Amino acid sequence: MNNLLTWLMLIGIMICAFFIATENVDASPKRYEVAKSYVGLKEGTKAANRAMGVNTRKVKWCGQFAYVIAKRVGTKIPKGHLRAVSWEKAGKRVSKSQVKKGDYLLIRTKYGNHVTIFSRKKNGRYCGIGGNQSNSVKESCYRASSVRMVVR
Repeated sequence: MNNLLTWLMLIGIMICAFFIATENVDASPKRYEVAKSYVGLKEGTKAANRAMGVNTRKVKWCGQFAYVIAKRVGTKIPKGHLRAVSWEKAGKRVSKSQVKKGDYLLIRTKYGNHVTIFSRKKNGRYCGIGGNQSNSVKESCYRASSVRMVVR
């Protein structure tokens, strides 16, 4: 009985360890890869409206773009996802120095908040693929001082 109980406990520990170790292991890189597949969509086109599920001419759609990517990858979608600031609650906050491809960047712009999916650093700037970036899905780069938060 003691040996059986010991084995069951070990199996339980191994199963828990597996799920803890594999939870969202590749979520960020997958987000990046999926986001990249949308590059080139233009605001207001039938293709963009269909892909985003909203009229991209009438909606500030950076949050909707993040939603579409998160849904395809199977990661957390925050309540109120259309608002860029809602993506603060989409995962764990990490420092800018720990940013990885596919993390969400919350950006402060002169128009308010914006969410994009980190792709790379270039000349001290943080670049991300996002919707509603110059009226399309594209990679744009932002000053480090504009990055409010990194969420994984």
